[in-house]
Amino acid sequence: MTAIFQHALTRILRSGLILVLAIAFVTPASACSVCFSAKEETLAAFHFTTAFLTVLPFLMIGSAVLLLRRRMKMLANRPPS
Repeated sequence: MTAIFQHALTRILRSGLILVLAIAFVTPASACSVCFSAKEETLAAFHFTTAFLTVLPFLMIGSAVLLLRRRMKMLANRPPS
């Protein structure tokens, strides 16, 4: 076998072993915040967090656009030096 082929085969076998081990030792996860508790305060926190994280990217992009717009106006109104 050539060195390149042997290296490729070793990588494939190592990847396969890692995949088999990962599948063998996987455990189910409770990713939902209301799966472990149905309390009203937990549900309210979940809804607030969901709404906040939904709006956050728009706030960040809007803030960046506003900052750039103000900076461009400031530079446009500055007298040439």
